[in-house]
Amino acid sequence: MPATLRCSSRRESGSPDGRVLLGCPDNRLLARLDRTTFFGIDPLNSEACTWCGDHVGPDDGFRAYELVGGRRAVFCRLEHIIPWAIQGSHWGAAGVSESAGTETPPSRCSHCVAQLGEGHVLLVRHRGAHRIADGFCSVTHMRDWAKAGGRWR
Repeated sequence: MPATLRCSSRRESGSPDGRVLLGCPDNRLLARLDRTTFFGIDPLNSEACTWCGDHVGPDDGFRAYELVGGRRAVFCRLEHIIPWAIQGSHWGAAGVSESAGTETPPSRCSHCVAQLGEGHVLLVRHRGAHRIADGFCSVTHMRDWAKAGGRWR
């Protein structure tokens, strides 16, 4: 067994074979990373995709809101809306103060162009500082719109 150095001082932060000890206060690996993120993921501000569980940053992905029911879902990709809707649309609770982040919500369904009723679904694309909203009569219309390619059909 090779002997490893204990991190007793700030200068001793590695083993004889060049490995870095993770418990050291001056760890070279962690010093190179941005301290607010871990491998590109911000654990304080990211959310998990409702479908696959991957991390979705605050300026990326899609957020679906059912405003009347106070429910929401987060997606890392547009394609994840389709299996989520097919398997029963499992929503999470939206925060009381949480808003969709759009100034003027859509008034018509992006799929069938009908006037939106009170129980509509709002899908907001987060792209950097931009928020792009689409409204739908139902989850089914949102699924069909996503299946057809969304805005790029």
